[in-house]
Amino acid sequence: MKRLTFKLLLVILALLVSTTAFTQQYRTVEKLVQMDKQSVNAWVMLVGNEPLDVLKEDFVRYARKQLKVKAKKEGRDMLIARAAKIPTISALQGDLKARFFTENKENMLALAFMPGYDIALSSADNRTEMANLRKFVEEFVKQYKIGQYQEQLSVLASRKKNVERNYKKDKREQRKLNKSLKKIDKQLASDKSEGPKKYALNNQKIAKQSRIEALDKIMINQKGELMKLDQEMQSIEASIKHLENMFSASVNY
Repeated sequence: MKRLTFKLLLVILALLVSTTAFTQQYRTVEKLVQMDKQSVNAWVMLVGNEPLDVLKEDFVRYARKQLKVKAKKEGRDMLIARAAKIPTISALQGDLKARFFTENKENMLALAFMPGYDIALSSADNRTEMANLRKFVEEFVKQYKIGQYQEQLSVLASRKKNVERNYKKDKREQRKLNKSLKKIDKQLASDKSEGPKKYALNNQKIAKQSRIEALDKIMINQKGELMKLDQEMQSIEASIKHLENMFSASVNY
């Protein structure tokens, strides 16, 4: 019991550390970013170790689905939807610009909306529109991360199902072997079991006992693997819940 409690405490501690790191990893700040050879006001989000190429592909799909705009690749790290009309962000028509880059060994996503060639939305002048833009970028990262976590959960759930199936199969085999051992013991106790027959029964008993011991070891490992899988799944589910809480302000686009 004490050992189980200690393991539970370790899991909780790991989740707390993971949650703290997660909060630090995903944060949104407003600052100037180089885009199209201009210094542009944008929301910048630290996205941790997410692969930028995958993020770009998902951003194109998400922008098309949620904003009804087509973001095209321009240059090495830019996606731009030119002359976009996005009423959920601004009543003005403009360019939606997204830049995916690495800074100080950390991956970043910057998002700006420019209603003019050298004019970008800012919280100082466009408070409501910038709040809408921030919600969009956070919702994008949230759905991306949740999708990644759900894929991981699916893989772990499949592994867990296989281990559980094998555990049940091994348990059934062990029960059959134990029943067979009882039958052999009765036969050995009988006066009729003598000579070659008794020798054969003893060999069967040894073989079945050996198999039962082997199954014991296998099932102990299976239980350990199931516990580890449960812990991993709980950790991912906690990250999903924290992600949803952290970006609780959502918008229906």
